[in-house]
Amino acid sequence: MDLPLIVGVMRRYKKFVAFGVVVALALAAGSYATASKTWESQAEVLITQGNDPYGAVPRAGSAGNGGFLASLASVYAQVANGTAIQQSIYRTAGPGAGTIQAAEVIDSATGNPLPLVTFTSESTTAGGAVKLTTQAVAALANYVTTQQSQAGVGADQRVTFETIRSGAPPVITGGASKTVPMLIFAGVLAAFIVMAFMRENMNPKTAAALGRVPSQDLAMRAVDEHGGQRPVRTLVPAEGNTNRFQSSPPRRLAADRATESPAQGSVSERLLGWRQ
Repeated sequence: MDLPLIVGVMRRYKKFVAFGVVVALALAAGSYATASKTWESQAEVLITQGNDPYGAVPRAGSAGNGGFLASLASVYAQVANGTAIQQSIYRTAGPGAGTIQAAEVIDSATGNPLPLVTFTSESTTAGGAVKLTTQAVAALANYVTTQQSQAGVGADQRVTFETIRSGAPPVITGGASKTVPMLIFAGVLAAFIVMAFMRENMNPKTAAALGRVPSQDLAMRAVDEHGGQRPVRTLVPAEGNTNRFQSSPPRRLAADRATESPAQGSVSERLLGWRQ
């Protein structure tokens, strides 16, 4: 790797390379901003009754007992994950809105179920995630109310759901990958550097300044030594074979022989790499 050459090209086309850095950063940032993210919303409801079972200590085994309501948590979680509730949710939210899952809550200290049901949704937008949890809570409450009404359950004995966590604000659980933006940045910047070298190769003055080709003044000085004509090689018959020809050394002018030093030769010979 010719590091001085690379540094020279970068300095000479620093504005062009700087523009490439700006373009690469813009494209990488745009790729990261438009990449899909996963938003999660979690709502939680309390299973209760119209007669306020948590406001007094009920008789053991009664319908208002907290343990009895806690045992319903797994039942209602399965109902919420069932076809009827899921179809109701996506009928409103539309296909591709995301996913929603209900689950019972277990007491980490005792391992017993609590009278709580959680709804966890995932979507590509924050609003979509919150909308799914809100619709899931409403769909379950409407389904249970309809079933109890048809069964003739009294209003004070009906199971209801009290929202204790709405699901807002949602949180990002799966961010966009940074690998693709980094590759875009590196690729675009490399392309601009390559174009800078192409411009350098197409510019004779730049190439000569960087030492890639002989300077124009040196080349013109070599031509002037020969009176405006470049040395010419001729073909002569090969020794002992008149059917083959070999290239003879270029003829030098008398001025070259008169001005050259014995050790170095003429300027044109030093430039072109030959000497008789």
